[in-house]
Amino acid sequence: MTTSTSPSRHNICGQTTTTIYASQRPKAKQLVFMMNHVKTHISSDEMPVNSRNCPLNDHIVPPNIPTSPETPVELPASPADPGPETPSIRIDIATIPLIPVSGLVALPETLGRCQRLPCVTLDPDQNWKHLVLSDDKLVVWGNTQDGQNIVCLKDGANELVTWIASSCAPLSSLLSISLSKNGCLAFVCAENVYYVKKDAYANLQPIAFNQEHSFTHASFNDNGTLLYAWAFSSPHDCLYIWRIDENSQDIAVPAESEGYYPSKRHGSPEAALIPYAVRPGCIVHAKSGELFPAQMRSTQCDSFEELPKHIFECPKVACACMYGDRSLFIVEKGTLHTRLWKHRVVGDSNLAIERGAKKPFAKWPSFSGTVKAIRVRPWPDSNDLAIVMCTSHGQVMAIPVEK
Repeated sequence: MTTSTSPSRHNICGQTTTTIYASQRPKAKQLVFMMNHVKTHISSDEMPVNSRNCPLNDHIVPPNIPTSPETPVELPASPADPGPETPSIRIDIATIPLIPVSGLVALPETLGRCQRLPCVTLDPDQNWKHLVLSDDKLVVWGNTQDGQNIVCLKDGANELVTWIASSCAPLSSLLSISLSKNGCLAFVCAENVYYVKKDAYANLQPIAFNQEHSFTHASFNDNGTLLYAWAFSSPHDCLYIWRIDENSQDIAVPAESEGYYPSKRHGSPEAALIPYAVRPGCIVHAKSGELFPAQMRSTQCDSFEELPKHIFECPKVACACMYGDRSLFIVEKGTLHTRLWKHRVVGDSNLAIERGAKKPFAKWPSFSGTVKAIRVRPWPDSNDLAIVMCTSHGQVMAIPVEK
């Protein structure tokens, strides 16, 4: 692997500036100045001025910053083995506050640029509680004034469809929703999972009715060709996996895989699913901080034998995500610091989570709020990547890393 020592470039108010590496991080006062400057641009009544003539640019990053040939943080391409040690750095996170507007949801359009955040208008008379984004589509759900469940699907600023429990009975027991990159949805409704195909939103197709199980979560993989659902019961919990046609978006019923696992005997039985990017399977994240890798087992086997749980203990985990099929990023919130850890999913037929380096991949003060979501995404206008995190304080944080 060739490591570049040349700094990458950012754009602040139209001015090209040099990436600040670990030894060049801004001081506290300078960081506050940067944040206030960004907020001035994105919260002004007029469109922000993205030009080289902004008089404040030189106060943020001087035109000529002396750079040293320091190696930036590296993120190995998955599934290559990153080696036993991963560099640990102390991150001064620059945050981009979302615009708090009643009835509006702010969506970050770019990272590292002073641009107005486009807003999607929602009905202010409804009590919106949850939001899921996937590419250019957005689904939000909550309650009406009289307590009914309501779901709204939007494509940018355009409203595609709205469901209300009074005219859509399955919504009365709605627990969660998953949205694929192709615009398909999965409604998790206690004893059933409903699949909603793109452009056929009036048809809620039941795919997993089971009175003996209670469904808690569903998730699509990155390309929308696999749908996972988790259900708990006694004596075993179950992971369902359905395959979705890439062209027609039709879902194959019954499930292609039903994997049974020992039932959780204590604590919350709920779990969240973190699919691998390409290969079938996912990480099951129990609410108690236990994580274990799951895999597909064909329903043609007619086997009810329980699959092993290789438990990875992480009691302070706030959230987690996969990069590729092998790299698992976990955000752990402590009293003073929040830490980002990088671990590996190892094995082929018998998977396990292998603990990574002894030092965290990154850490920052916990006053920034609890991280609620984490993703690894391309960094704008470059070939690099960014670890993007959203906090409970309405902030978006990004750590740029090289591939």
